[in-house]
Amino acid sequence: MKIFGVIHLKGLPGSTSNSLPLDEIIKLAQNDIDTLTEGGVHGIIIENFGDAPFVKDNLSKRSLVSFTTVVSKLNIDQKLEIGINVLRNDGLSALAIAEATNADFVRINVLNNIMYTDQGIIEGKAYEVSQLRSTLNKNINIFADVFVKHATPPYGSKIENHAKELLERAGADVVIVSGDGTGEETDMSDLKKIRNIVPDGKLAIGSGLTVENIEEFSKISDIGIVGTDLKVDGVLDNPVELKRVKDIVSDPGYTALTQNPEARPIVGKIDEYIRKAEKAKGRRAQDYVIPTYQEAKGLLDIGRKYTGSKDISEDITVLDKLKAITKGGKLLFKYPNLRKIADKYK
Repeated sequence: MKIFGVIHLKGLPGSTSNSLPLDEIIKLAQNDIDTLTEGGVHGIIIENFGDAPFVKDNLSKRSLVSFTTVVSKLNIDQKLEIGINVLRNDGLSALAIAEATNADFVRINVLNNIMYTDQGIIEGKAYEVSQLRSTLNKNINIFADVFVKHATPPYGSKIENHAKELLERAGADVVIVSGDGTGEETDMSDLKKIRNIVPDGKLAIGSGLTVENIEEFSKISDIGIVGTDLKVDGVLDNPVELKRVKDIVSDPGYTALTQNPEARPIVGKIDEYIRKAEKAKGRRAQDYVIPTYQEAKGLLDIGRKYTGSKDISEDITVLDKLKAITKGGKLLFKYPNLRKIADKYK
């Protein structure tokens, strides 16, 4: 599962909640970004969370300029996927900011249909979003919520139907499923209902992901959007805490392996092979990753024993395709460079 950390900007100039100068807002956001980056997240979503109470779908010009200025002045590792979310539901402003700041995607809470929210009835503007998107100078993906948090769908609505319409009729690239509110756990039954509807790699959890439940949710979802649980003491208004980021980004199976004496020698060897593979520079990378079938199989066997997972039964296939480590250790997710090597040589 990819982990995207959330940057909750303090109230921006133009909002009724603004109390800080722009430089201070940028400084606080940069501190959180640096911590998330060090912790190993795969992406970052920047949102004007501090602007509450939010306008429904038409951010003021002053807030729009402030938001754009903040993002443009942040130092963000280009390897990260960057997203913009303009609350409560201004997808057009989000696309404009994303284009101006070279972001990769936007999150839109209500892309189509309608939702009853604390800002009143919000109607999706899929056509307007699609129209603007078609004129942009770069491709920007749309992450769209289905049955977004802090809102209620019309009576009789089915989450499966809304998810399907997001993909087939509204132009969504990724579908986000959330709990009822910020930090509240996503309903597993909702997630399961739409897993078969949403293509692989396109299903995200939008709230309530924690180190305690990530292993279970990662079996179904492809992306985890995490805000509250990464903050000091799990409190939304606090800064991001490095240990909490590392705890949730680290693969639970790998952590369990490294904590057992029997596993450490094998894991240590694999780490050594990975380092050599990263320095291979075009040579046969597979010669440096897993030199023997038995060592790779040993890792899987230990993974079964110590993680208690039934989801690691996938056998080793062809070493030349770098599939010696499959779901047992999930090291391809822990080491991005190894994933690049695997993609290159498979």
